[in-house]
Amino acid sequence: GMNKKVSKDVFKGANIPTAASESFNGNLESAEAIIEHIRKDFTIPVVVKSATQGSSIGVTIVRDEAQLEEAVTEALKYDPILVVEQFLDGREFTVSVLDGKALSVIEIRPHSGEYDYKSTYTVGATEYLVPAPISAEMTDEMQRIGELVYREVQGSGVIRVDVMTDHADNMYVLEYNTVPGMTATSLVPKAAKEMGIDFPTLCEKILLTASIGKF
Repeated sequence: GMNKKVSKDVFKGANIPTAASESFNGNLESAEAIIEHIRKDFTIPVVVKSATQGSSIGVTIVRDEAQLEEAVTEALKYDPILVVEQFLDGREFTVSVLDGKALSVIEIRPHSGEYDYKSTYTVGATEYLVPAPISAEMTDEMQRIGELVYREVQGSGVIRVDVMTDHADNMYVLEYNTVPGMTATSLVPKAAKEMGIDFPTLCEKILLTASIGKF
């Protein structure tokens, strides 16, 4: 779908709230040096992930020091660039933005406690609450942030913006996907359906908006 590293810099420039994050280059630094930096700059728990991997491969949530080395080594297998960010132990939401307009907010509740590669593709491993059971203010704010991301990254068609909250309900954008999954278990169709847009209509809208500007 997209490169996670690029979006962080874009977000910082546009005042879009993101979790503390840093990227490291395994071609320039040894794994040991990278681990040292992480120890110095972050408080555990952190998320360690390779920069270009989609779908949670090469992603580890490090909950104690002992896991750090393995997490870094694992991420470097997939990409020389790795991204480390503060792990937010809050709730996870996703905002689909179609042609610049946010759809219903969805809350993602993993049954296993964390959204991983396995749950990403297993029907029933994760609960999706549409619309998310949050206040109207939070919903508005999340949709506003989603639309802001869409504008900043010059989205076309549909993008999906993943947002996490902390215990105080502050919002942080985790990342965005320019080519969100479009299968029966996917989130964009779920959000659209909640707003009365069925799957064929959604696909048609996406094709129409995505092709504008290409010709």
